[in-house]
Amino acid sequence: MTHPVVLRLSEVCSSVTQSEKAFQNSHTNSSDSMSIRPLSATLQKLAESELYEVPERISEDISHIKEWLQRQPHLNARTDDQLILSFLRGCKFSLEKCKQKLESYYTFKTLLPEYFNNRDPFLSEIQEILKQGCYWLPLPKSEGSPQVLYLSTESLNPETADILNVIKVNFMIFDILMNEDDNFVVSGHQLFHNLKGVSMGHVMQVTPSIIKKTSACLHDVYPLRPKGLHFINVPTAFETIVRPFLLGKNGNRIKVSNGSYFGDLYSVISKEALPVELGGENGNLTDLIDLWKTKVESYREWFLNDAQYCSNESKRVGKPKSVGDVFGIDGSFRKLDVD
Repeated sequence: MTHPVVLRLSEVCSSVTQSEKAFQNSHTNSSDSMSIRPLSATLQKLAESELYEVPERISEDISHIKEWLQRQPHLNARTDDQLILSFLRGCKFSLEKCKQKLESYYTFKTLLPEYFNNRDPFLSEIQEILKQGCYWLPLPKSEGSPQVLYLSTESLNPETADILNVIKVNFMIFDILMNEDDNFVVSGHQLFHNLKGVSMGHVMQVTPSIIKKTSACLHDVYPLRPKGLHFINVPTAFETIVRPFLLGKNGNRIKVSNGSYFGDLYSVISKEALPVELGGENGNLTDLIDLWKTKVESYREWFLNDAQYCSNESKRVGKPKSVGDVFGIDGSFRKLDVD
């Protein structure tokens, strides 16, 4: 299959980090025939110490996952070496956990079409999100530091931007990062969510079902390494409504403030990783919004092609999965079983 050409971050911004140069120079790993990017010395050391990566075993582990995927009659899955490696790294090279994530990843793409269907970046509803710039990432200035992800309710117009499309764009960006950003995969990320300007129009869109399903995707589908969840300018209802739905150990990483919170923020996230509008030294918001709009658009062919990769529940051995099976009648999440 011919892979579509997409723009690397270095092709849409003149500020190129060492890891981004590695993206451009992607080549076959010298130790085997698999097509994976070599890590920098900094990231390799981190992968081995925190993710239990054994370079000599990568080929064997990827082959094991590929063989397992091919034995699943209901899964039409990507077998890209680099993407499988991203899942392995996100699962700290636990083969069983990696299988669980991949099973959930492709099954959820079928069960949650509102999140994973119609991901053409040039659809008007997605363009609306990209133009409003409610979601962006500063370019990393150093390897080994968590990627900063910024979500701003202040710039989100509830009359023209549906929350489900905001979530959809978020997940599109996760797919891009898993494909090409080794620092994101290995070092993890810090989510910074500014709730300034949140209105009743925003609140009415966020139903318990959306919170539960989105939390399940973040916790059990994507192989993410969250290092912190930072919420500023938070309405008083946040603690009561939202925190109970944030699953697992992520709940212990949440920091909430009713104020600007910048003082504490700088103790966690370096100013060199933030834009000047937030007191940082890493470009400005307008440029970052334009950069990520162009970036997502450059993946159009990839997203169109990706629509075929999902689960076919009619071919699943045993009982087909449904939204009710996975989330329960009341929307509570149930883990998928993996043989």
